[in-house]
Amino acid sequence: MSEDEKYILSYEGECERLEAQSLLFGHERALAHIDPAPGTRLLDAGSGSGWLSRLVAERFPDCDVVGIDINPDYVAYAQKRADQAGLSNLKYVTGSITDLPFEEATFDKVWSLMVLFFLPDKTAALSEFARVTRPGGQVIASQQCAPFRLLHPVDQEIEEGFGKIRDGAFPDWQPERLPAMMQAAGLGQILVQMETDPLYTYIGAASAAQLENDRNVISPAAERLSDAFGGKAKAREFVDRWVAYMADPDTYSFTSHWVVKGRKPI
Repeated sequence: MSEDEKYILSYEGECERLEAQSLLFGHERALAHIDPAPGTRLLDAGSGSGWLSRLVAERFPDCDVVGIDINPDYVAYAQKRADQAGLSNLKYVTGSITDLPFEEATFDKVWSLMVLFFLPDKTAALSEFARVTRPGGQVIASQQCAPFRLLHPVDQEIEEGFGKIRDGAFPDWQPERLPAMMQAAGLGQILVQMETDPLYTYIGAASAAQLENDRNVISPAAERLSDAFGGKAKAREFVDRWVAYMADPDTYSFTSHWVVKGRKPI
């Protein structure tokens, strides 16, 4: 199965969803994770709508930024936004992050946000990240933890439905494997930061923006996995129930976000 086939959340408005989601995630949070030094050459691996690479290029005009995504429609969207912003230090290319079209030791930092858990071959991606990183450079992988959400109060049907989506979309994701996988790719000085995920954590009812993001994430996944729900009508019923649960002021959702960093030896 290819990377684009594995990404079951995609739909026609996905780039706009990613742009809105970036505001929930927090631009300053993302910049703090990357912390680019002057003159940094950065690869945004799995760049999607391009919001992160665009942000770095805008804030740090002396940095050279490249975004890569396997979906040519996303690349076209990202490049159009970059061109409209007049960002001459930013470009996008179409390609696979498990077979990067770059020479060895090309980038000072390689950043990947919420991408690895969709990939059939995560090891290949991390090996490629390490290959294209310069000695002394850094690879940064940022991702929600599995099982993604701890919900209260427990609703068995909600738990089972979300489990179907989780198992169908991310069947092989355990972020605690990342440090060992980075070491196996030849990286050292491994750092792990665990923080509250702002997209899927709330005390009481989710915000309107969280609810919209939730529906736009869950709907295409449930649609593509409708056989597991007993048909498309049942899948849509689950999405409606899910959103109603999240909108209930007596419910709670807790999700952690991992940022794992590894440095390439000099």
